[in-house]
Amino acid sequence: MRKSFPIAACMLGVLSLGAHLSVFPRSETKSNSLQGQESLHAGVALKELKVPVGHKMLSFPIRQEGKVVADRANQGTHDPITVRCLVLQEKQVSVALVSVDVVGIFNSMVHRIQESVAPEVFTPAGNILIGATHTHQGPLVERGWMSQASEEWVNYITDTISQTIIEAHQNLVPASVGLGHGHVDLNYNRLFIGQDGRAKYVRRNLARRFYGPADKEVVVLRVDHQDGRPLAVVFNYALHGVVMHRDNLLISADFPGPARETIEEHLEPGVTAIYFNGAEGEMNPYETENTDFKVVDQVGQTLAREVLRVYPSIQTSSSPQLAVQSRQLDYQPRNLPEGKESVTLSAVFLKDGALLTVPGEMFAQAAMEFKRRSPFPNNMILGLTGGHVGYIPPKEAYSYGGYGVDPSPSGRLRFGVKQVPMGFAEKVWEAWLEMTYQRSDAIHQSGNGRNRR
Repeated sequence: MRKSFPIAACMLGVLSLGAHLSVFPRSETKSNSLQGQESLHAGVALKELKVPVGHKMLSFPIRQEGKVVADRANQGTHDPITVRCLVLQEKQVSVALVSVDVVGIFNSMVHRIQESVAPEVFTPAGNILIGATHTHQGPLVERGWMSQASEEWVNYITDTISQTIIEAHQNLVPASVGLGHGHVDLNYNRLFIGQDGRAKYVRRNLARRFYGPADKEVVVLRVDHQDGRPLAVVFNYALHGVVMHRDNLLISADFPGPARETIEEHLEPGVTAIYFNGAEGEMNPYETENTDFKVVDQVGQTLAREVLRVYPSIQTSSSPQLAVQSRQLDYQPRNLPEGKESVTLSAVFLKDGALLTVPGEMFAQAAMEFKRRSPFPNNMILGLTGGHVGYIPPKEAYSYGGYGVDPSPSGRLRFGVKQVPMGFAEKVWEAWLEMTYQRSDAIHQSGNGRNRR
């Protein structure tokens, strides 16, 4: 059962998935034993974000006659929202993967946390990768449509994220890792191109009609203790956190909550499941805007089942050749023609795949183009990671426009979202390709590569 709170609605049962899975490791060698201090170490940590009743919610404001008049105030917590962190360290390379149950985190907060925590965990600031799960049932982080968070709240959420990273680093133990992937049909492309050549926003799609390309891939990072016991599972799927209705006033992680809980229940005690969203720019759940949390549970459990199906087949290694690269992209925002901005794209590499960040809501169509060209068999796109620059559509989307493509209201600037120009998505995946091919070539030149596309 999901955790309940006195102020929450009655919790609904979690569907049973049967017996616990066997988690004996499939190692590429006979032993995953440490080779001095040169082999991989991993550490995890989790902290709950406790949201006061009455604190504003960010995603769906109150409107009157089409105008935003106020941000919604939460009436309690249905299920806990959390900060979860995985630290990986091999030889002189260290990286922190941080997932936070909020709709988005602004660049300024990300940078503050990176700079303050880096000296504490002996990790370069740029290797501390902070992402949002994009739940639309979460709290206002700093700024909303009509509200400003208190300094006390901003300090609290910043400190909680920082402390989680530090604790994960303190929990480092010998480990092995590996990547795998599967597929599950939970999302659809919410932009339908009409006969007039313009995109229309399809809010619900219970009939599961095809409106455009959708990324159905689930990517899974398996992290084991040295003896093969599960330590953490990082999983990734492109989907807006809007299974629950926009009028909901209870804080919730939305579908990632029951997905994580189901994974943790069906592996050994002590395992931590961590969700990162993907390139979800135009990806909506078939089951959206529900008034019953039972549907949220069902969507999360369906995703979890695919993760658990893929998990046992993943081969792990205690020497995965961990590496990190980054690229800076400069751009001129569409809604600030005289401004200049820059973002950082990061890539975390293992022998069998890559984890790539994008600080915004990239359209799945653009990310799928990258995946088709990537030299690695496993490519985990960490959307909304490293900040939030808004929607990132591909060039062709500008011809049909629609939600996420057309200029947003000036209210967007209240969030600090500066809309990227046409061609930005292509620059992102071109940078990803440059980094992935460079790393793939280095791995294969060393003679230690695995499967290459």
